[in-house]
Amino acid sequence: MMSSYMLDGDLFFDCVECFDSEFEIGLSEPQSVKERRESFLSEMGLTKSDESTGLDKIFECDVVISNSEEGNLVCYDAQLEERPIVDSQSGASKTLNEGKHKIKTMQVKQKKKMCKEFTGVYMRQELKAHRGAISSVKFSPDGEYLATGGEDGVVRIWHVTSVNAPHESFPLEGNLKEGKLSFWRKKNMHASIIIPEKIFQIEDLPIHEFRGHGSDILDLAWSNSNGLLSASKDKTVRLWQVGCKHCINVFQHRDYVTCIQFNPIDENYFISGSIDGKVRIWGVNEKRVVDWVDARDVTTAVCYKPDGKGFVVGSIIGTCRFYKASENEMELEAEICVGRKKSLDKGITGIQFSCDIPGRVMITSKDSRLRIFDGFDVVQKFKGLTKSGSQRSACFTSTGRHIASVGEDSHVYLWDYDPSSKHGKKSVRSCEHFFFEGISAAIPWSGRMQMEDSSCASPRRLGNCFPFRGRSSATSPKHASLPDSWGLVIVTAGFDGTIRTFHNYGLPLPGK
Repeated sequence: MMSSYMLDGDLFFDCVECFDSEFEIGLSEPQSVKERRESFLSEMGLTKSDESTGLDKIFECDVVISNSEEGNLVCYDAQLEERPIVDSQSGASKTLNEGKHKIKTMQVKQKKKMCKEFTGVYMRQELKAHRGAISSVKFSPDGEYLATGGEDGVVRIWHVTSVNAPHESFPLEGNLKEGKLSFWRKKNMHASIIIPEKIFQIEDLPIHEFRGHGSDILDLAWSNSNGLLSASKDKTVRLWQVGCKHCINVFQHRDYVTCIQFNPIDENYFISGSIDGKVRIWGVNEKRVVDWVDARDVTTAVCYKPDGKGFVVGSIIGTCRFYKASENEMELEAEICVGRKKSLDKGITGIQFSCDIPGRVMITSKDSRLRIFDGFDVVQKFKGLTKSGSQRSACFTSTGRHIASVGEDSHVYLWDYDPSSKHGKKSVRSCEHFFFEGISAAIPWSGRMQMEDSSCASPRRLGNCFPFRGRSSATSPKHASLPDSWGLVIVTAGFDGTIRTFHNYGLPLPGK
């Protein structure tokens, strides 16, 4: 029998040295699995006919994961598509949704455009990346990493990879039905779709989660060696590095830091803009400000010139200031009012130089326009839909032949861009666009998927690619090179904290 005793008010029990005859533990053969299953069902008040439904109700959670950091058992419903991840710095356990890979066809519309280039746009991934809105999303220069940051103050880095294309999963729905596309009410127009052997994919979980900021992330910037800067409302810029778990350095400011960028030639230096109107040049090794200029207005965008010997500063009132390096100091070259005079909201939202022509710079503003400057003169203007609202920061695609931007109306706009053309100040209104609710930012991937095998054999599924019926002469990459619009990947960020990927595998359709 078991004896007990008291010690300091606590009740303890001695070990059992013998078993009563009614206990058969260890004294008899174990029951078979079938017998134990039936016994369990009987004790639970379930009959054999209830076995399948009854057990499903009992075991609703089919994954149990032990959290060694906290010593807890956490149960996750498989239907939630979630799993815990541990922060690389704090070790805190949290849960983010895994990526969903259900492919959905997007309806792409045209505005005053003769031909249709984006005839097969698919949304392939949805990743719950942050809690709260995402305000900045940036690809590394080599396209291998994606950085995201926003309202939750966390910087996450995602690895970009390629996977085998699930050809059978690409649907023909929405604007694509039975391989046909309704185009200007012409029933006989067809869209050709070519799916490459490998397709773009963001891994479901981030490789880094950097914590340290005390408020919203407002901007991110990469260096060529995979260093990452993050600017925040907490009045700091933090420097991170892929492969390093901890913050490398913190750069203190006097107010919110709204925009940042590494010097493209010497990444020991970076520029930061703040709402205090000061634009600062920082030395990474020096860990201090090495030069600064007074832009006089709240700074909303900054961008280095391609040679690193100057920069452009955009303000909340729509002015752009061009600076150049002169005798170890920054000299103001020109000040231009970009927004419309009658517009009440004309702040600058983005600045990017063209890779093809060094003097060309694209400036995006809240008056729904993108402007291409050659020097200090406007050579092209792109205008969104009537109710598009502010055009958030726009980007050139990797080929330099298209521009992608997103408006306040949550439309992603795709514009044709020819670096050699000069239209004066005439507005370009022709574009293609698609809608997705709650988009806060959109950027094109800096890489491009390639066809690994250009040989095609069958009319329906052609080796490493499979086009659907179409009138385009570029049905097979063996007979014609694929257009610049094919293989374009757009990544969007949302106010709901979700990043999504959109792929175009359609070939252009001619106009009238």
